[in-house]
Amino acid sequence: MSFKFKERWLDRALHRHHYEAFVVFLIMLALMGMVWSLYGRSSEAANRTVCRSHLRHLVQALQLYAQDYGDRYPPKTRWVRLVSAYTDDLNVFFCPSDTRPRPRRERVERTVSYWYLRPASAETETTTAVFGDVIYSNWVGNHEDGGNVAYLDGHVVWYSAAQWQERRLPVEQLLGRKRR
Repeated sequence: MSFKFKERWLDRALHRHHYEAFVVFLIMLALMGMVWSLYGRSSEAANRTVCRSHLRHLVQALQLYAQDYGDRYPPKTRWVRLVSAYTDDLNVFFCPSDTRPRPRRERVERTVSYWYLRPASAETETTTAVFGDVIYSNWVGNHEDGGNVAYLDGHVVWYSAAQWQERRLPVEQLLGRKRR
C-alpha cells in the first residue's frame, strides 16, 4: 500500500515539475520577443543614421562635381556614373535598409536606393531637395514609415510618409518589383 502512495506522490511531483518548466519556458519566450523587438527598432534606427550619412556624402560629391563643371549639375539620367567619380565607395548609393542585392559596378545606375532631382544651378536655393530615399506608390520604401531627404546645403531631414506626401517629394511606381 505504501508503494502505491509513493508512486502517486512521484507522479504529482513530476507533473508539477513539468508545469513549472513550461511556465519558465513561456516567460523566457516572452522576454526573447521583447529583446528581439528592441533589437529590430535599434537596428532600423542605425540604418537610418547610416542612410543619412550616405546622403550627406552624395551631396558633397554633387557639390564637388558642380565646382569642376562650372556650377552645373549632372543630368538626371547619368547622375550615378558622374557623381561616383567623386566618391571612394559605391556603397553610398545604397541604403542599408534596402534589401535588394548589390549589383556590380557596371550596373549600379539601375538599382540605386536614392532618387535625384537636378538643381537648376549653384545659385538655387540651398533648401532644394536633391537626394532622398526611394518611396513607392504604396508608401513602402527603404524605410517603411518614411525616408531621409538631403538638401543642397548638405542637411538631411527625416520625413514620415504623411510629411513626404505633403511636400510632394518623388514617389516611384512599383513596376512588378517585389519589396520585402
